[in-house]
Order: sequence, then structure tokens, then C-alpha cells
Amino acid sequence: MRNNKEGFTPSGKNLFRYCNSICYSDDDLSPVCKNVLSKAKVQAAIVAAVDNKQQVKFTIQGMTCEGCEEHVNNELSEVDGVMTYKTSYASKSSLVAFDKSKVDVKTIAAAIKKKGYPVKGYKTIMEKK
Repeated sequence: MRNNKEGFTPSGKNLFRYCNSICYSDDDLSPVCKNVLSKAKVQAAIVAAVDNKQQVKFTIQGMTCEGCEEHVNNELSEVDGVMTYKTSYASKSSLVAFDKSKVDVKTIAAAIKKKGYPVKGYKTIMEKK
């Protein structure tokens, strides 16, 4: 890696600032800078997803077997913003974690209903910190 104008080779947080300040486009980035900035973007995306995470338990009508669970889960897997889900016909519910900046409760309920299972209600689950 080349030294900056002051003659030192940056590292850690200083490397991130250095890479960000000397490059005007992705074509200008050295392999080291590309790696540093890529990791920083991934970390920022993870933090944003955690900040926007919401967990809701949906009460679902009409599920009678594991096949019904699979239908609901398959539909939930197609919804952009849904991170995790656990559906149970025995408890007549689905616990869904999602990014509330990408999808809302009504959209998720509509996806479940699309498979023929009406949502009777839902409850937001607060995470313990």
C-alpha cells in the first residue's frame, strides 16, 4: 500500500477514512481499499437491518397439517424483507422477523392470506435486551 502525503501507512479506522478520502470511484480503489470499504458496507447493512428488525406473531386460521405450514413458509420466503419465520399448524401461528424498512405487517398478512390462510390477528413481540 502506498503512503499518504504525510508519509504514514494507515490502518484500522484510519485506513477506512484514508481509502474513502483518496478514491473518487470504484476504479480508483486499490485491492486493500476495496476490501476495507466492502467490509464497512456489509457491517453498516447489518446494523441497519438489526435497527429495523421487528418480530410479529401472526394468528392464522385454517392450517391443519405440516403441508399447510410449508405453504405459508414458502410464501413468506418470497417476501422481500422477511428475515426468518417459524410457522406451526398446531399453534395456528407464524412467528416472523422482518426488516420494517422493507416490508410491513399488512404485506406479510396478505402474503399468508394469498395461500388461503386468513390472518385473524397479530402481536408484536418485543425482544429482550
